[in-house]
Amino acid sequence: MLNYIWKPNKPKIIPWEDVEKYLNKGYIAEEKRDGARMALHLDSKKIPESVMFNKYRTYDPLRKFPELKGVIDKLLSNMEQQKIKTLTLDGELIVLDSSDKDDFWQLNGRLHLENPMKIKMSTSKVTYVPFDVLEIDGATFHSRLQLEDSTSEPDHDLYWRREQLQSICANVLTPVKRVKKDVIDIDYCIDNNLEGFVLKNPEESYNKTWYKVKAVVESNFNVVSVEEKKQNTVLQLQDEDGNDVGGVVYYGDIDSDRLIGKSVEVRHMRGNTEGLRFPVLNKVLK
Repeated sequence: MLNYIWKPNKPKIIPWEDVEKYLNKGYIAEEKRDGARMALHLDSKKIPESVMFNKYRTYDPLRKFPELKGVIDKLLSNMEQQKIKTLTLDGELIVLDSSDKDDFWQLNGRLHLENPMKIKMSTSKVTYVPFDVLEIDGATFHSRLQLEDSTSEPDHDLYWRREQLQSICANVLTPVKRVKKDVIDIDYCIDNNLEGFVLKNPEESYNKTWYKVKAVVESNFNVVSVEEKKQNTVLQLQDEDGNDVGGVVYYGDIDSDRLIGKSVEVRHMRGNTEGLRFPVLNKVLK
């Protein structure tokens, strides 16, 4: 199995009102898919070998995600045609819903499956959306990626890396979509089930700072119960249709009788079909 050290380039979160400032500086915007960050390493010299990894662990994609076998085989074929021996892509694992839009909760459930039979029977099939190239033939383009026998070549700009990505993935994978200025808003994210957008300077190397805006919305929910825990107090919530949406941490004075039945304003990530994501309590409404 691959030996590696990788600290992914983590985009800096910025407010929506700062987006135009970076676009005016020449930054490009890419869709931030609602998936799980994952690198894909292919080595045509070993058997061949395919490995997926993130900051925390390593996966055998042919065991964990057998539906990717066809994609991996075609990428290896492209590598052979282009005389590339090793390749590492940066991208996201996603699961699409019936409307071909990202479904974070299906992906979350799929990632937790370990039993081979359950994996085979699962209807939540993953796909891979690459957005950058981390390494080609032992030359790494990110200073915080170390592979076996690799050398660092961190100066290639995004234009060059994107060209390599499109060539290697031709007729196999579609790289993440770049979007024009006039569609960069939260409604576009909500309509397309995106996490947000990532802004990058196309003339800079992989090591430079990226910026991200997230599809965060504010919604009102009803408090149905109060759970006092050792570390905090959690308000359990329902939406206006009476569906349970999970809880949010509450830091004020605890008065269950006063809180139950109240409405609260919560800031959270877009989408709450299986529960609120990253909820923050804004205020208790009168």
